[in-house]
Amino acid sequence: MGARAWAAPPALALLAALVLAGPGRGGPVSAEAIRAAAAGESRGFYAARGFLPAWQGPAGRRAAVALERRIAGAAADGLDPADYPLRPLRDEPDPSRRDVLLTGLFLRYARHLAEGRITPRQAGIHWGAGGGKPGLAAALAHALREGSIDDTLDRLAPGGEEYAALREALAGEPPGSARAMALRINMDRWRWSRRDLGRRHLLVNIPGLDLEERDGGQVVRRMKVMVGTPASPTPVISSRVVSVALNPAWSIPEPTARRDILPLARRDPELLRERGIRVWRGPGARGEIQPEAVDWEAIGDGPLPYRFTQAAGQHNPLGRIKFLFPNRFNLLLHDTPMGHLFSERDRDVSAGCIRLERPIELAASLLAADGWTGESLERAIAEGDTSTLELSEPVPVHLVYLTVRPDAAGGIVELPDVYGHDERHVRALRRQQVRPAGSLPPGR
Repeated sequence: MGARAWAAPPALALLAALVLAGPGRGGPVSAEAIRAAAAGESRGFYAARGFLPAWQGPAGRRAAVALERRIAGAAADGLDPADYPLRPLRDEPDPSRRDVLLTGLFLRYARHLAEGRITPRQAGIHWGAGGGKPGLAAALAHALREGSIDDTLDRLAPGGEEYAALREALAGEPPGSARAMALRINMDRWRWSRRDLGRRHLLVNIPGLDLEERDGGQVVRRMKVMVGTPASPTPVISSRVVSVALNPAWSIPEPTARRDILPLARRDPELLRERGIRVWRGPGARGEIQPEAVDWEAIGDGPLPYRFTQAAGQHNPLGRIKFLFPNRFNLLLHDTPMGHLFSERDRDVSAGCIRLERPIELAASLLAADGWTGESLERAIAEGDTSTLELSEPVPVHLVYLTVRPDAAGGIVELPDVYGHDERHVRALRRQQVRPAGSLPPGR
């Protein structure tokens, strides 16, 4: 059987063109030509180097080969090679424009690798647990100077074990499968997140309905939690637990007061007193008012003219203890008098706050440096006084939304998409994929 003539694949043909192309192909490279071709983030990169070319000469062409090779393998990073079209490079005769195209490709790939293919806003998700944005132009300058395209890109990606496990699992999945898409979008969510969660931190995974206390890379404590309903979802945020309140009173949020307290008062104002609920004059006024002195039927749909608090006790939904961490949603971690619900599989039942299965145990751990134990906390609670204990070492807490995670056995676990975020994420990715053939996509 005769040997067949071998034809180079288009990607390799482009590689050869980049390696062999000298400054003379298509005319000389000049600062004036670079200045005319560069725009946006690329322009800032070139401005910092006096609009000199970045990808010329033997070292620059080797860097171009490395970048093309990385783009060809973009699927391994959970990215789509079609987002980084190489055809314009092959078709561009002008070396100045080729130089700018290479820079644009690097910056785009690096941004997606570091920050996600789409933003949380594009995916319709509130994500308040993000970190700072990396300096991509500086990263490119370093990569070209050191000849380290791959290493630089690897450092821009999330470095944690969970991201690495998802990336490894993705390698064994058919590219178009539902599982591959689930892995991709959860890799994006790690890109949205802070790189440094803290040596010691709490991680609440909303779809997993659990809390992990982690120290030095190890899970030292895990417990079940309850999270917000789909109608009142728990948001994704990062903060720090700064204090723990024993026998806490509850300042009832207005939506909760309208939904739960107002119907109770209309039925029988005495029920408020039985449940330890006190009524206060609204904003701009002071003083407590007795429940029977209010015409509850006259209250309309506007802002409530009263505020409500509930004293510590068996009816208080915060239970015996709450954990405070600054956030604009007034979220808490707290105990609950409805502990029997932890035996249920579906625990997205709260108004948004996180109810804990074993709050005293967690409090003893967080307050151990301040001399507290589970036994001493139980004694203090039994005394009945409301008190606040400050943590001498505040502990980071991260509320995240991950529907695919590695398990302790080295496998991958898929979790329910309790708020429908995965579906919105997939739709947003597909919208971004609509592009003219052979073009460099706009925006991100």
